[in-house]
Amino acid sequence: MKRFAIALSVLAIAALAVPAAGQTYYYDYNPVDRPYDPTWPADGDEWHQLYPNYCIYDEQTGHEDANEDGYIDACEHIWINGERHHVEWVGPTFHLREIMPPGEERQRREIYMEQVVLQGDRPHVYHEVYPVFCTEVGTTEPIEFECQEVFVEFPPEYAGWWHVEEITTNIHTVPQSPVEGSTWSTIKDWFRDLF
Repeated sequence: MKRFAIALSVLAIAALAVPAAGQTYYYDYNPVDRPYDPTWPADGDEWHQLYPNYCIYDEQTGHEDANEDGYIDACEHIWINGERHHVEWVGPTFHLREIMPPGEERQRREIYMEQVVLQGDRPHVYHEVYPVFCTEVGTTEPIEFECQEVFVEFPPEYAGWWHVEEITTNIHTVPQSPVEGSTWSTIKDWFRDLF
C-alpha cells in the first residue's frame, strides 16, 4: 500500500510539473487612430480576440519586455486578464472588406488575415483568421497600406476586389502553466506528512 501511495504521489507531481498543451489565442490590438505598431501598449488596454472566440475583448494586465526595447517580441510574456501568456508570434493583421460589384444585393463580407511567409510562385498568400480559420487567401500583389484595393485570386468564393480597411498589430499567445513556487512548498509538506 505504501508503494502504491508513493507511485501515485510521483504521478501527481509529474502532472503538476508538466505544463498542459495550451490553446493558441490570436489577438489584434486596434485602438482608434493606431495603425500597425508592434510597441507594447499600456497595461490596462484591451486586445480584440480573433481566435478562438471572435470579438471578445481581453485586458492586458501586465507584460514583460525582456530586452527592454519597447517592442513586442516572440518569447516575451503578456498577462491577459491576469493569466500569463507566452508570445509565440507578432505581426500585422489585415482587415479586408469586399468591394461589391454594381447592382449586387447581398451582405458585404469581411475577413481578417495575416501574412504567410512562402517563396516561389505564391508570394502573396495570407492565412485567414476570421471568419474561416486557416483558409489560404491569395492576392495578386502584396498588401502594403490601408485603403489599398487588392484583387483576391483564391479561394474561388473570395475572388474579386477587396478594400484594406485597417492593418493592426497581431499576436499569437499560449497560456503558461499556473504552477507557482507556493505549490511546490505544498507538495513538499504533503510528502513530509506522508512519511
